[in-house]
Amino acid sequence: MLGLIGFKLVWPFLPLYLGELGVPGDRLVLWAGLLDFAEEIATVVAAPVWGVLGDRFGRKAMVVRALLGGVLVISLITAAPNEYVALALAVLSGLLTGVISPLNALVASATPPGSLSKVMGRLLAGVFLANTTGP
Repeated sequence: MLGLIGFKLVWPFLPLYLGELGVPGDRLVLWAGLLDFAEEIATVVAAPVWGVLGDRFGRKAMVVRALLGGVLVISLITAAPNEYVALALAVLSGLLTGVISPLNALVASATPPGSLSKVMGRLLAGVFLANTTGP
């Protein structure tokens, strides 16, 4: 949950950052939405690949990979020289992260069948809480 809060904490400040990069005021909302959209679409594209790799190399490794990938790319976004590089890095973030799917798989595989619905409910409550409190 703390990792997801950290990732989501960045997005409310994105229009301000894009303004610092020189994006005109009337285009800030468009570019902020475009970066968020590009990241989410890239996540959708990459999720099945990470799922297969998680089955092959381990679900915990995929969770760690997603968290470290997110930290790396968000750090790089802070050094972007313009909005186009920030957009490319947002796509890279989507391709490298996608932590929720590996978390679901890891928790589902490690939870006894009788407790699965309760534990998955707690996991998703943590995800939604992070998505709410992060921004």
